[in-house]
Amino acid sequence: KITQLNNLLSAYATKHDISYVDYYDAMVMENLSLNTEYAEDGVHPNKKGYSVMEPLVEQAIENLK
Repeated sequence: KITQLNNLLSAYATKHDISYVDYYDAMVMENLSLNTEYAEDGVHPNKKGYSVMEPLVEQAIENLK
């Protein structure tokens, strides 16, 4: 379900020329669940998770300039 939702969000963002940041692909394990190294509860990022997310959102912001 997460992959399907992300695909819809990405397509919507592309269609409407909106920036989209895909954190999921950078943080997911082979079984498609969120890596527990980045989110102990499988949902909410921890410090390591945010360290993965930070350069992705920084790049997206840079691309808007």
